[in-house]
Amino acid sequence: MSRIVFTIISILLLHFATVRIKAASGVVTIVNPVRISTYNPDPVASIKAQYAVVRGFDFPATWLVTYDVLNDPAIVAVLKKFDDRQEIGLFLEVTANSAKAAGIDYHQTGSWHFANAVLLSGYTQEERIMFLDAIFAKYKSIFGYYPAAVGSWWTDSFSLNYVNQKYGVSIDLGCSDQFSTDNYSLWGQPWSVAFQSTIRHSGLPHEKGIIRLQWAPREPGRGYFDSLFSTQDYFTQPGLKIDFFEKLIGVYATKANGQITIGLEGDLPPSMYGDQFRSQLQLVKDKKLTVMTMNDFGKKFEKMDGKVIDTNAQWYQTGTYRLGIIGDKIVDLRRYMDYTEPYYERPNRERTLYINLPAVFDSKSDPDSVWDIGQAQVRSYEDFFDIDFPKTSIPQVLYDSPYFRVKTTASGYRIFTKTIKLEDQILTDWSIETLHAFKSVRFWLRLFKGQGFGQFKKERYLISADEQIALIYLKSKPRGLVLVADRECLQCEYHSSARPAVYANLRDYVSRYSAKQVVRNEQVFLTDKDIAREALVKSSARYVYLTKYESYIETLPLSPGDLGVRKIFENANAVIWEVVK
Repeated sequence: MSRIVFTIISILLLHFATVRIKAASGVVTIVNPVRISTYNPDPVASIKAQYAVVRGFDFPATWLVTYDVLNDPAIVAVLKKFDDRQEIGLFLEVTANSAKAAGIDYHQTGSWHFANAVLLSGYTQEERIMFLDAIFAKYKSIFGYYPAAVGSWWTDSFSLNYVNQKYGVSIDLGCSDQFSTDNYSLWGQPWSVAFQSTIRHSGLPHEKGIIRLQWAPREPGRGYFDSLFSTQDYFTQPGLKIDFFEKLIGVYATKANGQITIGLEGDLPPSMYGDQFRSQLQLVKDKKLTVMTMNDFGKKFEKMDGKVIDTNAQWYQTGTYRLGIIGDKIVDLRRYMDYTEPYYERPNRERTLYINLPAVFDSKSDPDSVWDIGQAQVRSYEDFFDIDFPKTSIPQVLYDSPYFRVKTTASGYRIFTKTIKLEDQILTDWSIETLHAFKSVRFWLRLFKGQGFGQFKKERYLISADEQIALIYLKSKPRGLVLVADRECLQCEYHSSARPAVYANLRDYVSRYSAKQVVRNEQVFLTDKDIAREALVKSSARYVYLTKYESYIETLPLSPGDLGVRKIFENANAVIWEVVK
């Protein structure tokens, strides 16, 4: 073959290759979390069946395996026979066996999937380190190197930073936004797209940080109200078939810089991988989409593609805000800022996980929290967005928000992000011992005699960033009295730099932050329905404000219907109920 002919053929091949890459501008990442479950009697058969489907299409995929999988020689033997296009990473779920191997106490909850048992955020920082060192050592003893990819339904930022700094992990798989599914409430992350997280909060986008992929991307419209409208669970909904999956591929992957994560958990019966899973991979092949492992995608990732457009929904998200529009209404508006997630220092002792990022509008939490903009045009920029010719005037809650600033334009409004510093606050007050001394007649008698002045001591108390977010939300609500508990917790654990203020029954800050008067009434928390309901009515309170820190969790012992209240807000450190008139 002459050099000229060879050159022409090379140019043509390069041209066609380039055309193919442009046609398949987005990326599909196949990720299969693999665990050993009591409901799967033959995990070896399951992983063989799943791998056979992937291998049949000659696709690369990432397999995130738990410690228990690595501890099973039969499954490890299968993993070692995978072709070299497969990536093996770690799925950071805690089990009884893995906790024992790491030398930490496993949290027996009655169900393996409860958040404080299975997720690392349920354990102290020291326990997380012990677990991570154990599972990474186990991995290296088998494969001879450390993995680049990890995942779990929520990997807290402390754990992510630890494995990034010590083991070089660069990418993580987490769960897409869901208001309340399987006891995990993840609410406010960038909507179903890949992003880089901040160092101290896994759900907040940032220009630098570990790349996070999102499992089970949701439909931009219906998925906001029901997480089952996703790539994982669509076939459980009446009338939804593979064409719905194809639609989500089109929304997220078939665009420049687009990406979508697909896959199935590896502990399902072998028969499960021959129907939906095969159909999904066949569709990816037919569309000639680019398929990459987590690590390979991470190497090419440049920045978050924050614009998600569907027939009836649009999401605009930058490094500073998230704006969700469904139909003619703004249903979701959140402010992204760099602050510390609630589980970075303090372990989650609840069975449920609560991540809820700061919002002005959140119609899933409160159906009335919307702005009807009609057919207004929306233009999104990094630190502001424009609303041209809205149907109605701007809601007062947006004017009053500490997160955004409104400017009137010739055609509508320009909404800017405000600079706001949100971090754990420290207040200084009398120590718990001193507060107790004040209640003692003997203490005052000693003072009268000139004794006991050494008992006057001050202490630092904490108001977390998440509790401040709750109080900012409470401030935005209509006027009304706020009922709080009237109790203390002298021996409650805390892993932050200071004791939470509620431990000492200091409640005045609730009034300062919410701009609402506070009333105390412990009878509302009694189990006698008549007494509790009567106490609530007599208090004239419009809201009930409860706090949660580690093992200290304030709750209403009666059902919402018995008390006549409805929940309007919850995050990791606070719950707000509204009294129904």
